[in-house]
Amino acid sequence: MIRVWLAAVVLLGAVDASAYVQSRTKKAEALTEWNTRLITYRINEVGSDDMDFDTLVAQVALSFAPWLEQSCVEMEVVYEGPTAHGADPEKEIGYDKVNVVVFREQEALWLHDENAVAVTTVSFCEGKGGVCDRAGEIIDADIEVNGAFPFAAGDITPRARFDLRNTLTHEVGHLLGFDHTPEEDATMYASAGPGENNKRTLARDDILAYCEIYATIFAEEPVDEGCVAAPGRAPSGGWLVGLGLLGLAALRRRR
Repeated sequence: MIRVWLAAVVLLGAVDASAYVQSRTKKAEALTEWNTRLITYRINEVGSDDMDFDTLVAQVALSFAPWLEQSCVEMEVVYEGPTAHGADPEKEIGYDKVNVVVFREQEALWLHDENAVAVTTVSFCEGKGGVCDRAGEIIDADIEVNGAFPFAAGDITPRARFDLRNTLTHEVGHLLGFDHTPEEDATMYASAGPGENNKRTLARDDILAYCEIYATIFAEEPVDEGCVAAPGRAPSGGWLVGLGLLGLAALRRRR
């Protein structure tokens, strides 16, 4: 069965753990991450009220870059253009084979905690078989950004605005299957305030997570044990207060 996991960024979050943390299912099993070297995504055509669409496209691409530039793993992320998909938060977020980044500029369309700056919904398989080679494999991820917060995209971030790359680089970490870390200097730390932009680049904790998990997965040969995974949904994640606690936000929304 395919499940959905939510991750978010909140203005005041904190995490009790040590070193990097993998996102986990309701059964406390770690997600095994994407079993592909090529991830595609699209951006909802409505865009953001805070910048033109071309700037938004560039900012999203730059948010993937710090992860992809690590030499330990060869992965590629491809932008496939604008789409109308993702406009309906109830029907077009979750497992639908479209990885989308969408801004929620209308308050009625934001179905998460009002303090969450962004939320990532990750869909994964509970068992081997069907579309998955292993249990916990990620097969879909969608990033929703809360348009109620003012965003900036320049080299210098105004103190009254949230840096979009700062927020999205964190959310890409959730998309890759990572939860919040207690390391305060890491991109995957649970909170970020207006004016902050240090999460644009990865810290040692983030690089360690990416390299250890993905290098191990791509080195393994999947074994088909004959089980079948049927499409379904489940929650994961964290959200920022600035950046935040996704899992809880998503679970509440799905109930």
